[in-house]
Amino acid sequence: MKVSTRNIKTIKSRLERLYDEFNVNPLDEDEIKIGDEYIFIDYPDDNLEEPISVDDFMLYTSNLDGLNKEDDSTVRMNHIRQTILNVDCYYLDHLAPNVRYSDDLIDMEIIYNPVLIGLVASKEGIYNEEFGVSPCSMYTALELRYKTEQRYTKDEEDKIIERFLYQIAAKYDISIEVGTFDSWEDITGEEPSEPYQLQKDSLIPYSEAMRYYANALRINDPDIQFHHLYKIVEHFSPRVSKKMAYEMLNQRLDTLSIVNRDCQYLDSLLELAKHYQTSLKDKELCKTVLQECVDIIPIFDLLPEEVQINISRKCSFKIDEIGNCADSIIAKIKDELGEVIYETRNRIVHAKSNWGGSDKACSGDDMEEMNDFMKALAQCLIIWNGRQPQEFRI
Repeated sequence: MKVSTRNIKTIKSRLERLYDEFNVNPLDEDEIKIGDEYIFIDYPDDNLEEPISVDDFMLYTSNLDGLNKEDDSTVRMNHIRQTILNVDCYYLDHLAPNVRYSDDLIDMEIIYNPVLIGLVASKEGIYNEEFGVSPCSMYTALELRYKTEQRYTKDEEDKIIERFLYQIAAKYDISIEVGTFDSWEDITGEEPSEPYQLQKDSLIPYSEAMRYYANALRINDPDIQFHHLYKIVEHFSPRVSKKMAYEMLNQRLDTLSIVNRDCQYLDSLLELAKHYQTSLKDKELCKTVLQECVDIIPIFDLLPEEVQINISRKCSFKIDEIGNCADSIIAKIKDELGEVIYETRNRIVHAKSNWGGSDKACSGDDMEEMNDFMKALAQCLIIWNGRQPQEFRI
C-alpha cells in the first residue's frame, strides 16, 4: 500500500490524533505525499530513524481507542499483542535467526521498534533522554497476532510465549525473557538473519523449568548459574521418582493373581516404598533423573575433561568408547556423575565451615564447561517432561 488520494486524509487524521493524544511530535505538512510507501512517527526523545510501511501504520492505528497497557510488559490492540523482551539484541541478531511461530490461531515473531509499545510509552511519558530511555527504539518485543476471531486466554498466551522463548534460549544459548517498560536494550541496527519458522508441534509443552532455564542464562557467575540449573533437576526429580515408583508398584500388583498374598509379598511392597523414599533424598536426586530421563552418551563430552577422565577411571571404560559400553557400565557412569553434580552443588550452597570438601566437586575454570553440560541436562529434562502423559507431566 502507498499513500494515495483515497487514504491520505485518513493517514493525516490519524497522525493528528497521535500528535494530540499520544505526545508524538508533528510532521511538516509536506512530509506526507502521494506515492509514499513509508510513514515516520516522530516519538519524543527518540533517535528512531526507521519509518514504518503504510500498511503497518494503518494496522497499528486502526483502533487507537482500543490500545491499552495491559501490564508493565504488554500492550494490546484488537488482535495484536506486543510484549517487551529482555534480550541482548547483538546476540539475537548474530546467533539466532529471525525465529517465528505459527499455529491455527496466531502468528508470533520478535520485532524491533514496536509501534504499539512506543505509542503507549510516549503517551504515558515513559522516556527520558538524559538517561537514554526512549519510548520506542530501545525496545525489542514479541508480537502476537491472531488470525481469526477465536482467542487464547491470557494465561495460555503467556505459556506459549514462555515455550517460544525457551526454544530460542535452548537452541541458541541466548538469555531471553519477558521484560518491562523500564528496561534498556542496545539496538545495534544489524540486519537479522534469515527467518526460521516454528510450527505448533515444534514447541515443547510448558513447564516452569523453562523460566528457570532462561533465568540461569542471565547469570554471569558460573557457580550461581550452576545452582540455578541444578534447581531444574530438583524441579523434576520428585515426579520422576514417583513415576518410577508407580511403575514398579503396578508391576508388582500385576502379579497378585498368580502369587500368594503372604508376608513375603507384602514385605516386597514395603521395600518398594522404602526405595521410593530413598530416591527423594538430596543425594539421590540427580542420580534418579540421570538414570530415568537422560541418554548420557551424546552429552558426556560436554563435561570438563578432568571430570570425564575421573569417571572413566572409576567406571573402567575408555572415553572414546563410551558408546559401546554395556548398560551396567552406563548405569555406573550415571551414578558417578550424579555424585559429581551433587558434590558440586554442595560446594556452592554450603558455607566453607559446613562443607568438608570433596574430590568429586567441580570448581574453578572447569565450571563454564560444567555449566555447558548442565544446560544440556536441563534441556533433556524439559524435553523428557514434555513427552510424558499429561498425568505425569509437570
